[in-house]
Amino acid sequence: EEEGKKKDTKKDKDKEREKEKVDEDAVEDKEKADTPAKLDSPLSDLKKKGSKCEVYSDGDWWQARVLKARDDEVMVHYKGAPNDDDEWVPLTEERIRPPSDDWDTPIKSVIGEEIEVKHGEKGKKGGKWML
Repeated sequence: EEEGKKKDTKKDKDKEREKEKVDEDAVEDKEKADTPAKLDSPLSDLKKKGSKCEVYSDGDWWQARVLKARDDEVMVHYKGAPNDDDEWVPLTEERIRPPSDDWDTPIKSVIGEEIEVKHGEKGKKGGKWML
């Protein structure tokens, strides 16, 4: 009879430990859910040098490439812009995103549409923006 009580007590303790473990796991899962997610793919993929991306600046999304990364930000070069426009951009969804599917597609315009272009010699600084 003593033997049976010991087994029952051991089973009860094992059940209690298992219940505590389940409770701890539930608390841990809730804490994870309440904690802002760390930068996972696709934003963390943008930390690679040369990555294509789009950066929100001056009210619009601009094509850019990553030059270098540190902590939770990247230095970007805007496609077609001078190097002095390069800037550090935080890796947040409000400021940077993976490139759209048409990132490499040349921009097409229709006859009569106003477009802004930069006129100047390739490889030389300067140039003039024209409408």
